[in-house]
Amino acid sequence: LPSDSGIQISGPVEGAPRLLVVEDDANFSLLLNDLANQYGFTCYRTGSGAEALDLLARVQFAAVILDLLLPDISGWQVLQAIRTQPATAKLPVHIISCVQQPLNWDDQHMCYLVKPVQSDALHQLLQQLAGTERRRLKVLLVEDNEIEREHYQALLLQTGADVQAAGTAAEAISAYSRDAVDCLVIDLHLPDESGFTLLQRLQAIRPLAQTGVIINTGMDLSKDQLQWLTHFSASIVLKGDGVGTRLVQAVQPFLGAVLPAPNGESAAAAAGVHRGRRVLLVDDDVRNIYAMSALLEQFELDIAIARDGKEALQVLARDSNFDLVLMDMAMPVMDGYTATRILKRERRLNLPVVAITAHAMKGDRDKCLQAGADDYLAKPVDEAGIRELLARWLRPKSEA
Repeated sequence: LPSDSGIQISGPVEGAPRLLVVEDDANFSLLLNDLANQYGFTCYRTGSGAEALDLLARVQFAAVILDLLLPDISGWQVLQAIRTQPATAKLPVHIISCVQQPLNWDDQHMCYLVKPVQSDALHQLLQQLAGTERRRLKVLLVEDNEIEREHYQALLLQTGADVQAAGTAAEAISAYSRDAVDCLVIDLHLPDESGFTLLQRLQAIRPLAQTGVIINTGMDLSKDQLQWLTHFSASIVLKGDGVGTRLVQAVQPFLGAVLPAPNGESAAAAAGVHRGRRVLLVDDDVRNIYAMSALLEQFELDIAIARDGKEALQVLARDSNFDLVLMDMAMPVMDGYTATRILKRERRLNLPVVAITAHAMKGDRDKCLQAGADDYLAKPVDEAGIRELLARWLRPKSEA
């Protein structure tokens, strides 16, 4: 860590599960640190939301305890960033704050404690975290190459996971039928059937919504294949130099799955309202495409992808029958500002264009609106933000 970092680390033993405490009250932070150590965690502490997000990008944690009132950015923003990044989407986050619990709060998997907190409640939370942490992650590894299969299995076993290996789709189906798993690692090129078909068959046996899916492949995937895989929130690991390290890194977020992430029922309830509406998503970063597509598809939207502003202009020149355009502003070839200006001022496009940026400053919002954007959304984007956006710009079909 940098010498000027505000992060403090305290732990009982090397290799202990890590707990991140994001709390700017020094006394309460120290109390949580002592409890975390008592229950066997290495505790990382910071009072900065920005520092917490930077740390989450570099270190694997078992769980996060989060205050909502932070000096730099809101704890809600931190939570949104965690939920919209594939590497941390399923990381358990528990809130301890003086902010009262929202009236519509219905997440049974996330602890929400309001300060001042009784000691018993803190002990109960840490006991729950420590007790669940001891359960070993179950991984089903599907790889037809025997040498690679043994190599990957040995690497994953070193993480402490319980790894079952299969060399064919049939073996994988048999194993998955017998026992649920936390994480699937699948090669798409199998001797008896493709990995794509295997995913569909596993989904039919038991829904994969709460299962981490990692595609470990040497195939050059098409846009359509990449988009199809977003249905499973799949992470892609390309074979080649350093694949073992990348595979372990992809599995690591699931090692910290102390409690399940929110189940997405709120999106499911609203999905039918926008079913079949067409959205053009314009972004050059495949990670953003995955994250955004996964959010949008919860609402049963029909999604098309363009990789830069120039490609977006070409798509809309061929077919302007979309209901909404989500336009990233920072792209190569042609950025979103230029594409939006052309669409709105030169082509007089009569459909909403929403600017998506990595910033949340007033100047950025004004710049997007001046370019012709109808609305503005700052990354990280979460389910609630998408739901509100769709409610503003997509009227139910019965009203359209």
